[in-house]
Amino acid sequence: MIRWILLALLLSIAACRDTQTNPAKPGLLVVYATALREAPGEKSAELIQLEPGDPLTDLGQVSSFISGIILNDTLRNEPWLQVQTKGGRQGWVFAGALRPAGQDIKGVQQWALNKRFTAWFGPTLAQRWASWAQAPPPQNDSTAAVFFRQGLALRDTLNLIISRRVTRDPEQPLPDLFWLGELSPLFIVQQIAGGATYYLFTDYRVLAKMAAHTEGLQDDAFARVCTEVYPSDSIESVLPVWVFPVSAEAGRSNLGGGNHVKTLRSIDEALQAGDLFRPELLALKDRILEDISDKNSTYWQPQDKILAEVGKILKSDFKCLDDRDRIAMEARQKMFEAYADNGIVLNLRSGK
Repeated sequence: MIRWILLALLLSIAACRDTQTNPAKPGLLVVYATALREAPGEKSAELIQLEPGDPLTDLGQVSSFISGIILNDTLRNEPWLQVQTKGGRQGWVFAGALRPAGQDIKGVQQWALNKRFTAWFGPTLAQRWASWAQAPPPQNDSTAAVFFRQGLALRDTLNLIISRRVTRDPEQPLPDLFWLGELSPLFIVQQIAGGATYYLFTDYRVLAKMAAHTEGLQDDAFARVCTEVYPSDSIESVLPVWVFPVSAEAGRSNLGGGNHVKTLRSIDEALQAGDLFRPELLALKDRILEDISDKNSTYWQPQDKILAEVGKILKSDFKCLDDRDRIAMEARQKMFEAYADNGIVLNLRSGK
């Protein structure tokens, strides 16, 4: 009897260990009649027909592309998932015909968004993005700086992938990527290049709200500068406050309008709060100076206003400017004084 009790105990321990090392795979339910296919894609061989209510096991693999398929008179753009039937048959099913078992509407939507993200950007980046996006809110300005930089690094990677994968093809509709905004706590998805592709822009309103609930004031000061740089809606764009817009995506330097001096002063004030965001603030300073000095810049204001603002910058004791910046500004000032001889185009507001 003791021997049988010991044997049962050993079997029970083994079963527990097996459960720990082989956790149950996520369960799925078929919502629309569909086919289990040999590989992802409608052109792949059909293995068996699946009916609504059939249970499936999610094996964790997601196709590297998204298909548009009409189900119940609705076009659904989703990837393909590798699954296993109750009878042990493995294959691929269109995700738009499935839903995760035991989830409410919000859970189903989040599941679908995560699958789309994985299809577009791969499982490794999807995991990194989810870890960042679902992290607890920063508690102080130091953790806010870390959160912001991690988000920017991930955002830049996504933008690079999008720029390579989304190209204007007159024979193909532009894929919908606005759903990315639903997965981001910090970025807004907008079309750029005349609607030819997408870009994730920083929503500084979110950063400002976050900073208002953290300890420390450095993130507040940084967010304040950024919202001043994009005053219309506090969302990053290709047209900062020192640029006069001539179209939705193009502008001319508005040097002479006062915003170059104003923004440099705000950067200086933010740096006085501390150095946590110094790299980002100095990068903004460099963009302002580039707008002033770049040989390709053209200017909206007339010569007298341009010289007045450049002179004000040189007379101001801005700590964010180093000796090299001042030397460059002095050289540019001389070029503005003889703008025609130096091929500088200004006073575009006159229409001449």
